[in-house]
Amino acid sequence: MGILLKGKYYKDPSEAPQEARAVIGTQVDSWSRSNTAQRFDMELIQPYLPDGTPNPDFAKYYPKEAKEYGMEV
Repeated sequence: MGILLKGKYYKDPSEAPQEARAVIGTQVDSWSRSNTAQRFDMELIQPYLPDGTPNPDFAKYYPKEAKEYGMEV
């Protein structure tokens, strides 16, 4: 995948100036991590809280599964 930097297109990102690659890589990595976390954060919700009580977020996002766990939705 190429990059456009200061009006110049680099077909191979390794051809771009070193300082530009560091900034671009950091921005992409940061965005990628936050975007991935936002897309999959719902899948990390556990049915019960650490104290053993039902997790209200689990019932909110997974009503069908919450009923299977015996929770009232």
